[in-house]
Formats: sequence, structure tokens, C-alpha cells
Amino acid sequence: MIRRRREFFSRAARHVEGLPDDFTPVSFLQSSGSQYIDTGRKLTQDSDITIDFRIVGEINRNAGIFGSRQSALKNNLTLFQNTNPNVFSGDFSEYQKHRFTAASSLERVKVQMNKNGVWVNGLIFDVGTNNWAGSKAVMRLYSYTDGDAHKLVPCLDANGVPCLYDLIGKTALYNQGTGAFTWG
Repeated sequence: MIRRRREFFSRAARHVEGLPDDFTPVSFLQSSGSQYIDTGRKLTQDSDITIDFRIVGEINRNAGIFGSRQSALKNNLTLFQNTNPNVFSGDFSEYQKHRFTAASSLERVKVQMNKNGVWVNGLIFDVGTNNWAGSKAVMRLYSYTDGDAHKLVPCLDANGVPCLYDLIGKTALYNQGTGAFTWG
């Protein structure tokens, strides 16, 4: 009885408009470094990404947080966790011609990046065509939006599987890596 009441009040307090009734919203999805989500969307000049996340565990690590790139030198829209120095670095268009950095942190961070083109699918918890084996971000993802194209919220589907539900496209996006996301 107490469990059902807790689930009812917990779900009611976290209601997300547009989420199917059989999906349960959660505050975040957490990766262990082997999971990632393929958004299925080609990032373009019209991409307007806002990501709300928190690195978990090791701050001194190289990893992809989100994005895609044609190559290390061309057509980038990416956000990385870098070492030496410890920063979050965002690449726009051509590698390091349009780069910004911000001090990395284990605190919750919200970053917005826009108006920079890339032509491969954007990934979350990694960077498309990154090919860094074992270098996916270990982080909590609270939300991810891409302008009017995607509004992704962390949730559990009807079978209790963690995913990101797109409130605009009305589809669930699942882990494409190994292992499973945890949530909270």
C-alpha cells in the first residue's frame, strides 16, 4: 500500500505533458561509459542544442558528451570533456577554428550551442564518428533539446526500460551501446 501511494504521488509530482501514460518520467538517465543514444537527426545550421547534464565520477577524463562530426577537422558540432587542461570544449564547424572552452566541473551544467553545421547523426553520451573506444561520457542527463526538432526527456518505457522520449517526434530513443542506463 505504501509503495503504491509513493509511486502515485511520485508520478503525479513529475508529470510531463506529452509523455505517454504508460511511460514514467525520471529526473535523469545515468551512463557508465558504454551507453549512448543516437538521435537520428542530422545536426545542421539550424541545430540549436541545449543540454543539461552532470559529469559523474572522474573529472580528469577525455570523453564525448554529445554531437557529431564528419571528421576531427571538418563539420563539427560537439561537446567534449577534456583533460590537460580540464575543460568542457565545444567545437563549431571546423576543428579549433571556432572552439570554446569552459572549466569542467562535477556540478550540474547547462550548455547551449547553435548555428553550426554537421552532417552526421548527433549522439548523446558520445560524439558521432568519434570512434573513441571507451570514451563515452559518464554523466547524468537531465534534458536535451534541439530547437523545434527534439525535446528529449528521461523516462522509463512501459516495460521499465530507461530511454529518452521525444515530446515533439513522439518516439522513444534507446541505448545503442552496451550495458544499461541507470536512472534517478
